Amino acid sequence: MSGSTSGITSNLIKVSVSEAIDTLGDDDFVNVAMFNDNTTFLDPKLTTFVQANLRNKQHLKKQLKEYMENNATEEMANYTRALEFAFISLDKLMDEATTSDNGKGADCNSVILMFTDGGPDSGEEIIKKYNDQKRTRIFVYNVGPNAMVSSDGVKEMACLTNGYFSNIPSIGAVRLTTLDYIPVLSRPLVLAGNRTYQWSNIYLDALGLGMMTTLTLPAFNKTKLPDGSANQQLLGVVGTDVTIKGMENLVPKARPVFNSSYRCIGPEGYAFGINSNGYILIHPRLKGQVSDFCLSHEISFQKKNVLKSNTMIEGCSH
Repeated sequence: MSGSTSGITSNLIKVSVSEAIDTLGDDDFVNVAMFNDNTTFLDPKLTTFVQANLRNKQHLKKQLKEYMENNATEEMANYTRALEFAFISLDKLMDEATTSDNGKGADCNSVILMFTDGGPDSGEEIIKKYNDQKRTRIFVYNVGPNAMVSSDGVKEMACLTNGYFSNIPSIGAVRLTTLDYIPVLSRPLVLAGNRTYQWSNIYLDALGLGMMTTLTLPAFNKTKLPDGSANQQLLGVVGTDVTIKGMENLVPKARPVFNSSYRCIGPEGYAFGINSNGYILIHPRLKGQVSDFCLSHEISFQKKNVLKSNTMIEGCSH
């Protein structure tokens, strides 16, 4: 944070970053860096990107809140160092995704979300050095009711990378404005016509239907524009809820059922299901609980606390 970031602007940045973190899902990898004259990751223990699951997002938001409440600076923001730090970190992640089997990253969209109160530096030289192929898009959010410095530079930063520039002048604009990056990232999917089903993690239904998951599919605008070019608009997402009990009713039974086409899997056998991120969907010993972690295996309370403390951040060695 620069010396000009204080008061209501500082609070708006904190809320905006938290909202942006909440827009991410289990298929995303994320980290948060703070920058003024120097740039460092928010949590010094996290020197790489972590999966944007519930626990990691809660941890990052907690760290963000503590940092914003306990740190202040009079230093000016150095956008050149911040961009260089971000590009090097992203390049490292993308290289790991293509050359190793550790499961980090998908070699897909590479994005920098920058929350600032403005700045005259466009970082053009750094962008040409590390992002000449425009592999990474920069989305700049100019935060605060009355910016004390010009935003022309950071606006150009977004334009140079085919990103997007947005203003967040008040708390009421946070929720919708932080979503501005999604339509831009969806354009290649719309043009390619790629529609992929997505299953959510399981959760406890608020209406009492038990544990369930949601199946979603994007809806694209396929009409032609007046000039004859293809539309690039994501209209929305359609979905349906599927209860875990309904899934369990479709799996093979332990014993053959009269007049049933189900095959028996044996008296000691059982069926289980996991999603693409390794989370358990169906298992005889899996019970739903209303807790910070949503789900928990039936293991001893002492062992459970040890697991939670030792594996708080997946993908990070301690």
